[in-house]
Amino acid sequence: RDPIAAAKEYQQAVSLDPTRAPYYVDLARLFLDHNTAEPAEIILQDAAGRFPNNTEVLRLLGLAYYAEGKSPQALDAFLKAVEADPDLESAYASLETLLPYAESRLAEITAKLRRFSERRPSSPVGPYLLALISPENSEALLRHAIQRAPDFWPAYYELHKLLKAQGKWDEAAAAIRKTIELDPDFAPAHYALAELHNRNGDRVHAAQERELHHKLVTAQRAAAEKQRQESPRLSYTLSER
Repeated sequence: RDPIAAAKEYQQAVSLDPTRAPYYVDLARLFLDHNTAEPAEIILQDAAGRFPNNTEVLRLLGLAYYAEGKSPQALDAFLKAVEADPDLESAYASLETLLPYAESRLAEITAKLRRFSERRPSSPVGPYLLALISPENSEALLRHAIQRAPDFWPAYYELHKLLKAQGKWDEAAAAIRKTIELDPDFAPAHYALAELHNRNGDRVHAAQERELHHKLVTAQRAAAEKQRQESPRLSYTLSER
């Protein structure tokens, strides 16, 4: 389907019935899928004003801000999505990359994550994110996340880094191998395992892991480039409403 024609159709739908949040969501998602975040932000700001408690509108607005490098605004949008739906796991998960910009709001985020962790005892996301902002309790929190979801590989990866920093090399190696077992395509894990092999003097396996890391990174870059070519930025003119 022609994305430019689709954008015009979605804009027309919004103009004809501006009371339907899904029309804004579909239009904004089309722009975001085509790496065209600027109009998506404008559309979603309008939608957020009309539907201030719509979690998908707020979550997508956070993604639009993030794509434009507006980290504080993205963080605010995701936190508003959390407030609108305290059980929305995807909004909490979106906070991970923004935690370095959250210094002034860490207390607020911590409180929300603790509440989510209590409300969703089967989700590893709460203790996992708390581990990233609570260094004094990070190992216990990561192990708690793993206990909740034994196949949640990000917790194993973070645990390996913590154990390596503590000099617990065998445990760190076990954690990174588990990461690879659960997600063989996660390139940084292969690089980390290569370093551990190298430390142990195992040059052969270190070289194999470095080669795997290189192949995965190359394939991921090629896939990203293909995605950009197949979903190019859109030329856009937003209709007046």
